[in-house]
Amino acid sequence: MSRRSKSPFNLIFTASLLLTLLALPTFAQIATPRLPGTASRLPAIDRVSDQQPITLELVPQYAAVAPGQTFYLALVIELAPDWHIYAHENPGYGLPTEITPLADPCFTFGSPLYAPGYLHQYPDDTVEQLYASGPVAYLPVSINSAALPDPLPASVTIQIDIDGQLCQDNGVCQIWSPTIQAVVPLAAEPSTELNQPEVFAQLPSIIAAAQADQAAPADTSAISSSDWLTPIGLAILVGLVMNLMPCVLPIIPIVVMTLVNSCAPPADQPASAKPRKTIFVGLAFAAGIMLVFAGLAILMSVFKLVWGQQFQSNTFKFILLMIVFVLSLSMFGLFEIVLPARLANISVKRKGYLGAFGMGMLATLLATPCGAPLLTPVLVWSLAKPLFVTIIVFLVIGLGMALPYVILTASPALINRIPKAGNWMIILKYAIGFAMLAFAAYLLLLFPADWHADLLYFCIIIAFCVWLAFKAVTPVTAPARRIIARLAALVIIIVASIFLFSAPPASHVPTHDLSQLDILLQERPVVVKFTANWCKNCSVIDRTIYQTQTFADALADVNGALIIVDLSNQDPQLVAYLHQLSGQVLPFAAVFSPNDPDNPILLRDFYSMDDLLEALQIVHQSSTPSP
Repeated sequence: MSRRSKSPFNLIFTASLLLTLLALPTFAQIATPRLPGTASRLPAIDRVSDQQPITLELVPQYAAVAPGQTFYLALVIELAPDWHIYAHENPGYGLPTEITPLADPCFTFGSPLYAPGYLHQYPDDTVEQLYASGPVAYLPVSINSAALPDPLPASVTIQIDIDGQLCQDNGVCQIWSPTIQAVVPLAAEPSTELNQPEVFAQLPSIIAAAQADQAAPADTSAISSSDWLTPIGLAILVGLVMNLMPCVLPIIPIVVMTLVNSCAPPADQPASAKPRKTIFVGLAFAAGIMLVFAGLAILMSVFKLVWGQQFQSNTFKFILLMIVFVLSLSMFGLFEIVLPARLANISVKRKGYLGAFGMGMLATLLATPCGAPLLTPVLVWSLAKPLFVTIIVFLVIGLGMALPYVILTASPALINRIPKAGNWMIILKYAIGFAMLAFAAYLLLLFPADWHADLLYFCIIIAFCVWLAFKAVTPVTAPARRIIARLAALVIIIVASIFLFSAPPASHVPTHDLSQLDILLQERPVVVKFTANWCKNCSVIDRTIYQTQTFADALADVNGALIIVDLSNQDPQLVAYLHQLSGQVLPFAAVFSPNDPDNPILLRDFYSMDDLLEALQIVHQSSTPSP
């Protein structure tokens, strides 16, 4: 037993790190940290005001309805030019729009009918189905006459909850959960007079399409072609590659010979009885491997059912990014996932099929530390697929891992042809590590662009802390120094996490183009903010001022507008305008008054929230007529 395995602190630290990483997805369902720009939840609304990027209206089908009459409510939206929501049937990652009526004994609700959206393809080839302005859903409603009071009221009120994701085209999104209501006039006799006929023009075709979908048989061809064949091939490849890991390949001959020798026939039986038994023993060993992967598939399926729309959660994507990135570091040797020595030294003494079955389970458990970096991307990918695909994929991974053992136990002579352990195994590990880093980069790019820098810095800090805890100190380092180094790594991670998770939420203040300055100045104060992605002080001011609710409220109080001038890339016209305002360096802002647009209040260098609020009040008072 090595000194490393004897160190209780090393074992506890490694186990704690792994358990924390593996438990984070479950914790994400309980507590959601606030990442930079994490989507905020809009308050319940009746009809969104004009300052919001979306306007809602719930339109009854008829001008008046009678008790017992069935009619439809249409949810109509109006979106600002740079905003969108996702359709109910959305093939991408955006949260689908759903409506849920609030229970009321006066009404009986049917299943909502959703209008089709339009397909939009992003530069990264992601396809989303979005809604344009207009009716997006129709809810069938029946008035329960027995539940209405006597005398008949003049109207009834119906409320519905809406769930979805409201996004700006630049990638800034909000989890969208408003409540909206409709006041429906009542009449003694049923009415067939349409209320806003243009809203219900497409209702007959949507009803016909829904009836056709219910009558049509399920089409499984898409599943068999895109979600079936490709995952099976990749799963077999992953299972086979797991056998090439440095902690697995050297023990394959030992395991195979142990299985073969366990089948040695008694002295009074011919040696020809041995091969047939070794085949069945190999199959029993493979069954043990398959059982472990079946259990893993069940666990993953259960978590998937709990997570639901997991990839629509920025927190979930952040957790997956951390898991993939940290495990990639293990492929470069920054740390190793080590099982306790007592477990690693366990051997199955019992011979026969049951013993081979137990050896298969144990071999899988021993291979898991080396195979975890390979299994994690497969787990991430499978969670976005149908339930049965997830289960089958993990079973096939087990089949891929078991296949060499089945072949070698049937033909032990092939053992001599197994590649010898050598430097090529280290190169393979590095190649897998780079592939995992590429996958981590892909996960990072799924976040809005203004999050990338923070997440990249956080990954660098995590890498440093892993190095500090496992490479800066070694098993021969004095115990006190090891403890100090690892405690320091934990403290750095905690402090970095606090800074990352405590970033203020974006206030989503509507912004305008510089070409609109003259138009806006005809009726309201305007704040022109100069910024750039290479200006670190600008990033601080963005977080402490422009992305806060305090600034959003102050701008709304004076009916002001915000214009952002981005100097991240060279633009002579914008630079000339900065110099025209006597600005030389960033950060810089100018607060214009509609009554005196030629003399804006200039804010230079590292200005504060108080400076900006004071400037807004001055230009507001100067533009307010005296009583």
